[in-house]
Amino acid sequence: MKKDKDTIKLYKRIIIVSLVFLTLGIFSNYMLFWEYRKNNDIIVANILNEVSSKYPNINESDLITIINSTNYSKDNLSRYGIYLSKMPIASINNKINKILIITNLSLIVIYILMIFLSLKLYKKREEDKIRLITNYLKEINNHNYNLDIKNYYEDEFSYLKDEIYKTAISLNEQTINLENDKSNLKKSLEDISHQLKTPLTSITLMTDKILSGNMDKKETQELLTNIHRKVVNTNFLVYSLLKLSLLDTNTIEFKKEKINLKKLLDGIKDNLGVISDLKNVGLDIVCDSAISIMGDETWESEALTNIIKNAIEYSKEDGKVEIIVQDNELFTKIIIKDYGLGMSDEDKKNIFKRFYKGSNSSSNSFGIGLSLAKQIIEKDNGNVSVTSTLGVGTVFTIRYMKK
Repeated sequence: MKKDKDTIKLYKRIIIVSLVFLTLGIFSNYMLFWEYRKNNDIIVANILNEVSSKYPNINESDLITIINSTNYSKDNLSRYGIYLSKMPIASINNKINKILIITNLSLIVIYILMIFLSLKLYKKREEDKIRLITNYLKEINNHNYNLDIKNYYEDEFSYLKDEIYKTAISLNEQTINLENDKSNLKKSLEDISHQLKTPLTSITLMTDKILSGNMDKKETQELLTNIHRKVVNTNFLVYSLLKLSLLDTNTIEFKKEKINLKKLLDGIKDNLGVISDLKNVGLDIVCDSAISIMGDETWESEALTNIIKNAIEYSKEDGKVEIIVQDNELFTKIIIKDYGLGMSDEDKKNIFKRFYKGSNSSSNSFGIGLSLAKQIIEKDNGNVSVTSTLGVGTVFTIRYMKK
């Protein structure tokens, strides 16, 4: 694992301090030694001068031999009246020796203190990092995921901070998604309650009227027919709302399977045959048999059926709906074009909103189909858009991205 910058700084600081103190030690010892040696030369010169002046007949070579002798004895020079301990210059050398000892001891003490302070500072910084990371974890435990974790260098702690940051981001996203799911579920329940209230009230009133016994057979049959129609529509509404709720709360796991579009569209055409025959609307499909997309076939069938059914319903009698599939390296495009009533600008803006009914909608429309289709397509990495001109027709364009 890479060493962090603080550790590298500590090593550099120790090396620099060591070099500085080593240099100071060498320099001070050298200077003191040089002074000591100079003083010794002065002592020797003074001894030679003093002995020579007092004893002119002494052999100078013998005197030098005595001075350089390793077998030092106090009597060697004292017999000539020379006492080293009483010489001022010798006293200076003694002081130099003391200074040398004190200097070296001081350098060692200061060096140890500098190393100690460096280690102490390093330890404090490490403890600060641990304390900071501990605080981050406390914030995460308190469900505060908006942490300002910034790394300006790489070290062991920065890796840990990165992982904490990733965890915080992940938890924050999960919390947001959970809140969104709760909100969507609440909205779905409100929608279901609102949408079911009217048909259920109507069914209740009609059954009360039948149970009153004040109706003839024909009127009773008409009411039963209306009740049956209301029940069928309500059943369709409940299933549609259930599908929307499942999509809203992300409780559906979409399959990722290869879907042959030609086969899928032909199946949808067969399923919508009764509706298209009623208005005599032709369904023209232009699709290469080799084109396919990745997605959940069951749900994609639901989405495309809703859009194509919408195109048939808003087409003119004896009209046609064109379905053209185009493929390229980036996406697969499905164009669903009708030549019907068209939409106003307001309808185009709101057409995919849940429970929105356009100006040309029938009384049986719930305004759910296109909203459901959009959600399904987006789940399978696609998008849908619409262009329309009043009195000319409408074009739905679906793109399934390949990456």
